[in-house]
Order: sequence, then structure tokens, then C-alpha cells
Amino acid sequence: KGWSKIYYASAEKFRELREEIDSKTILVGDLNLPLSELDKSNHKINKKEVKEVNRTLEKLGMIDLWRKLNGDGKEYTFFSVVHGTYTKIDHILGHKNLTIQCKKSQNRERKL
Repeated sequence: KGWSKIYYASAEKFRELREEIDSKTILVGDLNLPLSELDKSNHKINKKEVKEVNRTLEKLGMIDLWRKLNGDGKEYTFFSVVHGTYTKIDHILGHKNLTIQCKKSQNRERKL
């Protein structure tokens, strides 16, 4: 349908996009948020915030396509020198019906 910029993933931001999301929607990019404990090398995440975002994504029919295809795999996209942790903050989200068509999903680490 069109492009929407998300500078920080939040349940509220995804709810705002509700009218834009359909069964062909794919959201790709830096959401600045891990979506599970597996997305952070030290497993320390804001569980309340992540749970709220995932609940909202579920209501919209959206899933983490990378996680669906890679299970418990660990592939990080950001390294914090200050904290010494790796985090997957770049995500490939899509409608749950797209998993049938999606064969591969890969992230590349970036260091800032």
C-alpha cells in the first residue's frame, strides 16, 4: 500500500498502522527493539514492552518471519560496545500467511 517509517517499535505505533496492514504486508528494518530474549546475547530485555508489542503484532496477524524460519537460532544485527552485548533489533515481520511463501530470511550484523 505505501511506506511508513517506524523509528522505534511500540505497540502503539503498530496499532496506528492497523489500517495499512493486510495479508501481503512485510515490515523490514531497524525497530530498535528485540522481540524475544533470544534476540539479545545477555537475554535481558524489557519483558513488559516486548510482550505488549508481540501481543499487538499477533492481533494484526504479523509474525517475526526470521524467527519462524530460524527457530531458536541466534543472529544479531547490533553490537553495543558500551554494554558488550549483541542484539537483534533489525527484523523482518510479515503476515502469518506469508510463511508458506517465505523460504529464507537472513540478517547481517552491523557495528556502530
